[in-house]
Amino acid sequence: MPPDFVEQSLPQAAEASGWRTFYVVALTMLVAAGAWVRFSDSIAGLVPGLAAPGQAAAPSDHRVQGLLELGLIPAAASNEAVLAMMLPAGDEAALRQAVGRRRARLVRMPLFESDGGSGAMVQVEADGLTRLVQLTAQPVVLTIPMAQVGTVRFRPLDARPGGVGIGAITLTGPVTLPTLAAGQLLEVGVVAQ
Repeated sequence: MPPDFVEQSLPQAAEASGWRTFYVVALTMLVAAGAWVRFSDSIAGLVPGLAAPGQAAAPSDHRVQGLLELGLIPAAASNEAVLAMMLPAGDEAALRQAVGRRRARLVRMPLFESDGGSGAMVQVEADGLTRLVQLTAQPVVLTIPMAQVGTVRFRPLDARPGGVGIGAITLTGPVTLPTLAAGQLLEVGVVAQ
């Protein structure tokens, strides 16, 4: 074999070996991530369909399975809706910009106290905005910002025996959410339509 051939093939072999190592490492990371998703308890709690065989997701009163469908406020009415929210000037301007740039949408969420009581105070958080709402048996319409799909968190502030029952009126009809004690947190997935 001529010496030129040996000198030229060594760099090419080293380059091929580097790519081979890269592919092996990437494949190993992909398999490890898939195994983590498949056998992780935290993932199984969020998405029960990904639970390992024989492993049931732990029941939780802090998360509602599925999504609530809420009515989207038309873009033409968004300025009036933001104004009606009575936010501080800086927050109002930031929300108007986010809605104008289509990074956020405004949805209507009618809430009511499902156990028939009246006057329960509930903290509602959506997309970084926290609002205090006093629930009654009649629906109270709350305007909240979110992306196409988001999460709304409810935290009752009243300490009542038996907890506070929260209901929401969605596009598919009224929904009763789990009863919560003071300080408990309920997370609900929401889709804006």
